[in-house]
Amino acid sequence: MTKANMEMEGILLASGGINRVQHQSMQVNSYKIRLNDDVDTPVNYTHELNIIEDLGENDSVTIVLNNNGGALDTAVEFCSAITGTDGYVHGHISGCAHSAASMIFLKCHSFSVSPYATMLVHAASGGFIGKMSENFAQADHFRDWLEFFYKDVYQDFLTDDEIDRVLDGKDFWLNAEQIEERLEKMVEARNERMQQEAEEQAEAFIEAELDGCDEFD
Repeated sequence: MTKANMEMEGILLASGGINRVQHQSMQVNSYKIRLNDDVDTPVNYTHELNIIEDLGENDSVTIVLNNNGGALDTAVEFCSAITGTDGYVHGHISGCAHSAASMIFLKCHSFSVSPYATMLVHAASGGFIGKMSENFAQADHFRDWLEFFYKDVYQDFLTDDEIDRVLDGKDFWLNAEQIEERLEKMVEARNERMQQEAEEQAEAFIEAELDGCDEFD
């Protein structure tokens, strides 16, 4: 992890040719997090998660991934931290981004892929211990939650049909070229959706302003 300081200087020219200098110093923090081991329990990533959550709006972090996946709980916490941060998170696959690692990667704000990258997307594994009635209830709840989470993480990267097939046990193996092709389509779809949402918000704002003017007529 590294930190860099950036200074910004501006020159204000007042009337009469008098120069007045305005100096503003802004600290910009840049970090790198390497996830090269298989993803362990969340408690072992407290420092990394705190860095992501505490990023300022001018800060950034690059997450470099090369592992075979691991704990779903940890992937969920990384995804939550990335979603909630004020900073910028870039994901880079240097080797393997399998299972949980693929989830963390796809929640980043931008992406880069090594020519040697591979990705595995598959259903989570696990089980329940207890009374049969409780096991059935837990299984139903976990299935619903897993479907919601997978559709959030893999939306536009996989098709809806492919996500359903993953939840039913299908494994998807992707090489670097396939990952990049899907990323391009995903970014395009996300940008279109963001533009549509911005247009809808602008229309709603204009409509509210017009309604407010009518009240004073």
